[in-house]
Amino acid sequence: MKFEDNSFDTVCISYSLHHLENIDRVLAEMKRVLKPDGCFVVQEEFSDGEQNEAQKTDILRHHWDSEIDSLLGIVHHKTYPKQKIKDIMDSLRLSDLETFESTHPVRCLICDRKFDCDPKKGKGEVTIDQFAKEIDDNLRRLDEHADLEIRERLKKEGEKLKERMRKYGVANASNLFFIGRK
Repeated sequence: MKFEDNSFDTVCISYSLHHLENIDRVLAEMKRVLKPDGCFVVQEEFSDGEQNEAQKTDILRHHWDSEIDSLLGIVHHKTYPKQKIKDIMDSLRLSDLETFESTHPVRCLICDRKFDCDPKKGKGEVTIDQFAKEIDDNLRRLDEHADLEIRERLKKEGEKLKERMRKYGVANASNLFFIGRK
């Protein structure tokens, strides 16, 4: 980054670690531009732990999406397990590092219904239809970029994901939040 050392009071990254080609380098740059005693915030969904079937659907869909992006040359790794994310954060050697786990994504903090809904129960039919459309849209992205065998396999997997969504619903995978100081 073109910023000077110790430029910012707070740095943050959300739902992005699995999209980075070189996590260590990006986080080191973030730490470099953070002022001493500045706040370092990370949010990342994880793939393991006690997640219900609706959340597992979201994880499986994300893994499927990551395969398509990877075929198209876009950096997109599968959702990481909790321990890998914790190890990444521990490697930063931040002080006062606190870790929180939540089934609610950060956008729930500003939602009018934040105390009325339970993301673990899955989402309504509109969202399931929206996710099914996203699966179809992702398949169309492959039309010119993958051979027929790969497209057919991913199409079958996409149809299975849609069936799974209709059976179990879909809900955001659980998240880890980290807050630490430089």
